Amino acid sequence: MVPLDKLVRSQFITAMAAARHMRQQGSQDVTGAMAGGMNVSHEQAEQFLASATMLHVSPHTTDTAKVAAFLASDSARTITGTQVMSEIR
Repeated sequence: MVPLDKLVRSQFITAMAAARHMRQQGSQDVTGAMAGGMNVSHEQAEQFLASATMLHVSPHTTDTAKVAAFLASDSARTITGTQVMSEIR
């Protein structure tokens, strides 16, 4: 297993590098960058991402925040998994 501090630091560095490239390309979000790379519209990229999830819905930032808040609460004290999908509602 990878220590949490190394994992978070690695993900942060990767996200910052991706953000720099997206900003240079004029992309506002990951979907926009993906659409540009695939030569499809923003809407088509959103549909593609949604189709890759079990519920066929792309999670929003608020969905991910709600999952993070739940995991940080006492209600999640018995969860032992290493992955939680943010499209769980």
